[in-house]
Amino acid sequence: IKTVMFDKTGTITHGVPRVMRVLLLGDVATLPLRKVLAVVGTAEASSEHPLGVAVTKYCKEV
Repeated sequence: IKTVMFDKTGTITHGVPRVMRVLLLGDVATLPLRKVLAVVGTAEASSEHPLGVAVTKYCKEV
């Protein structure tokens, strides 16, 4: 084996990074997922970085 590739962001399989699921851990795990995603989506809304765009898109879809 010369090369091993892991597609943890979806860049290879989807052409762009993509959020597949969100797990809440620690203190934030007691908060409603929708509220957490609303805050995260707002924080990333102006991001032009591909990962920030993927996070914003996921937050809007959920």
